[in-house]
Amino acid sequence: MMSKKLPNNSELALLSLLVEGPQHGYQLEQVIEGRGLREWTEIGFSSIYYLLNKMQKAGWVTSELVPEAGKPSRRVYCLTEEGMALTVQAVHQRLESPRYLSGDFMLGLANQLLIPQEERLAAMRTYRETLVERHAAVNEKWQRARVPGTPMMVVVDDLFDHSLKMIEAEIDWLDAWIEQNEGGEKKGR
Repeated sequence: MMSKKLPNNSELALLSLLVEGPQHGYQLEQVIEGRGLREWTEIGFSSIYYLLNKMQKAGWVTSELVPEAGKPSRRVYCLTEEGMALTVQAVHQRLESPRYLSGDFMLGLANQLLIPQEERLAAMRTYRETLVERHAAVNEKWQRARVPGTPMMVVVDDLFDHSLKMIEAEIDWLDAWIEQNEGGEKKGR
């Protein structure tokens, strides 16, 4: 019987990596880091095993101890049929109706009139500087993650390209907002 609850973003990130084949937690961490997945989902190294155990209890993954020559055995995780079906369903749902905007920024924007105009401008300028730095960092990670000829390279390119374009669009929006709000009163649109 299939669970009605779809995986959250961190769970989906792990499930989607297990679609590629059985892996142990440290392998998953290496792939997450190598592909820059932390740019798009909140998944810390310390939460990988917690999530894997949670998903095993839910029936989405199974695990077994696999001996390695000269090393301690490692727990290797494998996707179940239910886990695969939920992964496909969750990917479809996210492609069909994604949630692009972070609640943090939107809440700040909705309540911006609680702080003086000059402080709002300073906050938005700081945010813009942060986005410019983030753009450079994401671009640098993309160049390091590029391994031409690997099957996942098309996906990695899409992820990084989309992230960079979203950052660029937000910088453009901030530039217009800052220009409209300089001089004390917000100018009409």
